[in-house]
Amino acid sequence: MSAKITQQLAEKEAKLKTLGTPVPKNDKGGVLLQLLLKYSQMFADAIDGKLTNLTQNDLSGGSRISDIFHNVFARSLHKIQPFDDLSDHQIRTAILNATATKPSLFVTEDSFQLLVKRQIARLKTPSVQCSELVYDELRRIAAQCENLMPELNRFPELKDRLSDCTRNLIKGKLEPTKGMIANLISIELAYIKTTHPNFISSSKAMALAKSQASQGNESRQKELLANLTDTLNSITVAGDDKLPPVPPVLRSQDISNYDKGMSETRIIKTLIQSYFDIVQKIIKDSVPKAVMHFLVHGCRNSIQGELVKHLYKSQFFEGLMAEEEEARKEREDLERMIAVLQKCVKILKVIKDLGM
Repeated sequence: MSAKITQQLAEKEAKLKTLGTPVPKNDKGGVLLQLLLKYSQMFADAIDGKLTNLTQNDLSGGSRISDIFHNVFARSLHKIQPFDDLSDHQIRTAILNATATKPSLFVTEDSFQLLVKRQIARLKTPSVQCSELVYDELRRIAAQCENLMPELNRFPELKDRLSDCTRNLIKGKLEPTKGMIANLISIELAYIKTTHPNFISSSKAMALAKSQASQGNESRQKELLANLTDTLNSITVAGDDKLPPVPPVLRSQDISNYDKGMSETRIIKTLIQSYFDIVQKIIKDSVPKAVMHFLVHGCRNSIQGELVKHLYKSQFFEGLMAEEEEARKEREDLERMIAVLQKCVKILKVIKDLGM
């Protein structure tokens, strides 16, 4: 009987310990501050990888953010190719439109800039999505920290206000992060630096285009030229003094000088490939840095100050530190049961000492 009572006493005391001791009326501010500081430190430790009581079976905290940068974002960025949704016909059309009425001796830079900017702009969507994924992970970390602090369950209003304040902080840091990412793309679009040391020179681009032309399919070129000749021959002239009408829709394929057009297209494609690869590497490197500075470190370094600023106010102490009625009643019942069990243990000890 003594062992059974002792076991029950230990169980009740352990249960009472999980409920915590009642918060003294004159120390509610101190207890509140301790909880805010503990939560803030856990949030920072989770990001830094110092929170040891997280699951060991999968990635958590800052390691998940790192995975977003180096795997999810990097793979999505690499899937964007410089000639996605950009056909040779569109390139040739851009070249012809850029030359306008002026016959060109060389490939115009205007057509290159127009086309490469169009492709660079496509890097914005995955970059913004990267910041949104990190935003979701920060909210996940905040929820994990709440679960790792069971003492917050004693104070439902504090838990709700703490959660709201953290979510508002993370959300508030997201918009400046997106703005910075948009600026990174705008910076690349604002100035196409053709003097970049890694950008292929025009002479090398022309040499490469010439090499590709020599390896091309000559029969295909002859077929296209034959089709073009048939098209031109099919145009009938009403009289010696009249020209054939201009078609309402004129495509780049309908323009003569096929060899020159293919050569210019190859040169433009070589230039686009070279410059797009440069910008793609820059964005791959700069977007994670922007997300870390504006969003991750922005939240990590300011969460303690934000929680103290919005929650640590004397007029909030009473409401935030108010316990659930069920928890209060359960503590009172446990205290009475523990007092009874402790008395039983003493009586049994006295009986044992008397040898009864």
